[in-house]
Amino acid sequence: MNRHIALPLLPALLVALLTGCAHDDPHHAARQQAQERADQLALSGYRAEQDQSLTVALQQWVVAGQVQPLALAFPGSGTRLPLVVYLPGLGESAQAGSRWREAWARAGYAVLSVQPLAFDAEAWQSELARNADFKALARNHRAPELQPRRNERVALVLAEARRRGASGDSLWSRVDFDTVVMAGYDIGSLSAAEASNSARALLLLSPMPLGAELSGHLQQPMLMIGSRRDDDLIGLVASPAERLQGFATLPPGHKQMLVLDDANHALLSGAAGQLDGDDGASAVATPQEARSSHSAHGNGSRDGGGGGARQRRGGGGSGGDAPGYGGAGRGADRSRGDFNGAARAQVQAIVTLSTAFLDAEVRGSRSAREWLDHEAAGWVHGLGQWQQR
Repeated sequence: MNRHIALPLLPALLVALLTGCAHDDPHHAARQQAQERADQLALSGYRAEQDQSLTVALQQWVVAGQVQPLALAFPGSGTRLPLVVYLPGLGESAQAGSRWREAWARAGYAVLSVQPLAFDAEAWQSELARNADFKALARNHRAPELQPRRNERVALVLAEARRRGASGDSLWSRVDFDTVVMAGYDIGSLSAAEASNSARALLLLSPMPLGAELSGHLQQPMLMIGSRRDDDLIGLVASPAERLQGFATLPPGHKQMLVLDDANHALLSGAAGQLDGDDGASAVATPQEARSSHSAHGNGSRDGGGGGARQRRGGGGSGGDAPGYGGAGRGADRSRGDFNGAARAQVQAIVTLSTAFLDAEVRGSRSAREWLDHEAAGWVHGLGQWQQR
C-alpha cells in the first residue's frame, strides 16, 4: 500500500532534488550574479536614442576594377546620418564586428564595414596558417608595402559611396559624408588611424601600436578600447600593454580609453557567437529588456546578393568569421569563473561607452558628454578602467 502511495511523489521529489542541486551549484550562482551585473549596466548606463529597426545588407561593389565585398548596417529611418567606417582585423571579412556595427546603427549611425584586402580576409586559409607558421604569417601581414594598399582601397570605397549618394541611392543618399568616423579592430585600427584626415573622430578596438609619428598627429577625438587579457596568439604585438601604450603620447583633448580587466581578443572583435551559450542574438540588452531579464532575438535575414537590403528588429547576427585569430579563446572562460553574463557585461560596456563617445563627439550631445565626464568611470568600475586626457 505504501509503495503505491509513494510512486506519484517521485517526480516531485526529483524536481526538488534537481532544483536544490542547481541552487547549490557555485557555477549557477556565478552565472546569475554575472547576468544581474549585465542587466544593471544596461539599466544604469548612458541611453542613446535607439531605433530598434535595422536595415542590413551584404553587397559587392566593383571598385577600380576589383570586386569589393561590403557589409552595411543602417538605422531604419533618418537622413543626414553620420557614417562610421569599420575596418576588421586579420582573417576577418566585411561581416565582422556585427555586435558593434549593429549597436551603432541602432543608435542612428550609418555603418559601412570593409576589409580592404582579400589577402587579409583570407589569412586563415593560407598555407602558412595551415602549417601553423603564425610568426611568418604575422610578418607577411605587417609588411610595410601593404598598409598603403589598404589605405588606398579604403579611400576608393569611400569615393564610391559618395558617388552613390550623389546619384540618389536609397541608402547612401541618407548619409552625411562630412561627418565620418573611422573605426577599426586589430590591423584595421592602423588603416582607421591613417585615414584620420577625413575623419571627425576615431574609434580603435584592440589597436595596433600606432607609433610616435602617427599618434602625434591625431588631433581628432579618439576612443581606444582594449583589455589586460588581450593576448596576441600569432605575434602581431608583443603584449596587451603594447596595444594601449600609445594613448599616453596622443595630443591631449577629447582622448578616451577603456581598458577592460578580463576581455580577450575574440570578445573585442565584436562577432556574434563568441559568448558562452550564445545563439547569435544580441548580447546587449536595452533598458526595457534588462527590466524583464529577457533579450529579444532578431529573426531577420541578411541579403547575400549585390544590392538588396533587409529590415529587421533587434539583435545581431553571425559575422561568418573566426575572430580572435581563428576563434582561439571564447568570451567566457569557465576556468576563471567567467560565465555568459560576465562576457555580456563586457560587451555592454563596450557598446554603451562607444555609443556615448559617438554621440558626444560626433553629434555634440551634452548629456553624453556629461555622462562620460562624470559617471562613466564609476559605471564601469569592477569591469575595467575609464581614462580621459
